[in-house]
Amino acid sequence: YVRTRTTPLNPQTPYQMEVRSVIPQLSSQWGTLTESQRSGWTALGKSAKEKDAFGNAREISGIAAFNRSNSLNVLFSQAVLLDAPANLQVQSRPVVIANLEANQLSFTYSGAALPATHFFVLRLSTARIPAGQSFIKNLMRLAGFTAAPAPGAVSISFEEERFLVMQDYRFYFKLQLFNALTGGINLLEEGFILGNV
Repeated sequence: YVRTRTTPLNPQTPYQMEVRSVIPQLSSQWGTLTESQRSGWTALGKSAKEKDAFGNAREISGIAAFNRSNSLNVLFSQAVLLDAPANLQVQSRPVVIANLEANQLSFTYSGAALPATHFFVLRLSTARIPAGQSFIKNLMRLAGFTAAPAPGAVSISFEEERFLVMQDYRFYFKLQLFNALTGGINLLEEGFILGNV
């Protein structure tokens, strides 16, 4: 099998460069932690196992646990967690998807109100997905975030210029709840949905 050599796209948009700057910031901060703090993150990495591409649970390093728990905090201008949390739990709330219209995804958020100071709803999306394609794991991108809403009907916007949500094209989305005090993330809802712009 031979194909023409291509150069990967690297638009270096302000958003892309902002995301890329997070890990160097956290790596520098890791160097300032005490030995006790590093041991705490190492222990968390061993207990908070993640699955590899084959579905096998594996431990992660202390610095990987530190980066994973804090990367969103840096992006959202929240305080960096220097001490490892006791766990990565986050209170999830049921979400019922209503519809996507004019680039607005409407859903119903039910349950007790969460502190908007450190609970955020993350919205992730792919670009348009051709019919018949179902593998989307490596295509998800963070579209944005909002403070955790009060219970009730909510509408959030997917950025059309970044994710090309177009009429008659489907895309895959995820809504996740993020707790900035623990670095924990819970899935609220996900699935394919048809753009109607």
